Amino acid sequence: MPDQAHLTSSEAIEFFRASLIAYITKTRPLLEDACDEVFRTRDWLHNDRRIHWENQVRKRTRVLEEARQALLSAKTTHLRDTRAAYYRAAERAKRALIEAD
Repeated sequence: MPDQAHLTSSEAIEFFRASLIAYITKTRPLLEDACDEVFRTRDWLHNDRRIHWENQVRKRTRVLEEARQALLSAKTTHLRDTRAAYYRAAERAKRALIEAD
């Protein structure tokens, strides 16, 4: 690979310069739009989604506690069929909480 360019025409440099300016003029608005979209997405993730998932963790924690209380009640009544259903519900609530967390 040569270390120097071999130019035979200054017109070629001017043509390249004009083409480069036209390219920059066309792509700059696209890049600015992309940057704006990234900013909006980051803002959405940091604010809206964070609040959403914090609320989901609180809600799912409450559901898990209710499922555990129901399971405890089922264990004290010694109903095997009911106890299995409450156990599955408690496990489902636990997985949902882990997902939200």
